[in-house]
Amino acid sequence: MKKFLAAILTIALAISLLAACGGGNAKPSDGGNSGASSGENHPAPSAEPAADSNWPEREVRLIVPYGEGGGSHKVSLAIKEVSEKLGVMKKPFIAVCMPNAATLEGQEEVLYGDPDGYTILMHHNAMINGYALGKQDFTYDSFRMIGQIYETPLAIAVRGDFPADDLNGLVEEIHNNPGKYKWTWAGSGGNTHFASYVFYNAAGISADEIVPCITKGDSDSVVQCVGGTADIVIAQGNALEEYVKSGDLKCLGSSAEDTITVGGTEVPSWKSAGYDGTYNLRFFGFLPKDTPDEVANAVADVFEKVVNSDEFAQSMAAQGIEPHWLPAGEAVAAFEAEAETLDGLKKQIPGVTPKEAKDLIVLVNGEKA
Repeated sequence: MKKFLAAILTIALAISLLAACGGGNAKPSDGGNSGASSGENHPAPSAEPAADSNWPEREVRLIVPYGEGGGSHKVSLAIKEVSEKLGVMKKPFIAVCMPNAATLEGQEEVLYGDPDGYTILMHHNAMINGYALGKQDFTYDSFRMIGQIYETPLAIAVRGDFPADDLNGLVEEIHNNPGKYKWTWAGSGGNTHFASYVFYNAAGISADEIVPCITKGDSDSVVQCVGGTADIVIAQGNALEEYVKSGDLKCLGSSAEDTITVGGTEVPSWKSAGYDGTYNLRFFGFLPKDTPDEVANAVADVFEKVVNSDEFAQSMAAQGIEPHWLPAGEAVAAFEAEAETLDGLKKQIPGVTPKEAKDLIVLVNGEKA
């Protein structure tokens, strides 16, 4: 009888231990769908102190929802390198690229990750675009904001042998050869997609005059263009710089208000060439929604020190980017302002409704995918 009671107590203890072994938001079973649950389904943040108050005690992953070599990846690597130079981390950052499922793989890695400060999303305002277009059912308020790292314009480039050396020549070529040129951007509904249509509207280019070539990230877009699969690319300047320096690409114009520098070359704004349109990409860090204050504050403190350092400014200057740190509250306000103006922007951009986004031709290595 005693042995029987002991066995019952042992089983009960094991069950209680298993019940206690949770952590993070469990990813729902969705039958294979790539969408995620809304931030409204998250429980309220715990008021208890962080279990890991000595963050970081192990490597911290910076999750990049785009491919290696793109602008987001390069900035994440810079954060890792500068944090190590400054000695602000006991353990290192590790940049991890997860570009699959049109950025959903990387975003969901953090959305459903343990709220312990060891999984951080490195993403930009394309998150708002994807939510507005119905590509995902979560947005910035489904995460805990760390802060804004920078904001930057986007640039249009062509191969070195393209028969145009400025924006006016590019527009003329497109008008004279409708359907000939492939224009590549990163992801349907992303920043480079929206910015492309801002330029089309300003330049009087109709959607059927170009062939869209959609990739997983800036680095893929640049490779497509340099390799000859695409003819025109729009991307962050830091994804273009080495190819502009080598002469493989010519950078014709940017969505900035004024002239910028890419790969040592001065690049005029669209406005200065007579095309009245601007567009800025904002880049942020995010934590899982329920990350405790103690951990979130420790992460934000490291990010702020890195982003505001001379070392980071120098690293970003080499990529044509000027850091612009905004703490969590101000960064969320910037995101909210972007979201409010998005509906107006969508109305100006033909072909960016959820249905039309799905109908776009997707080209990978020159073939429909």
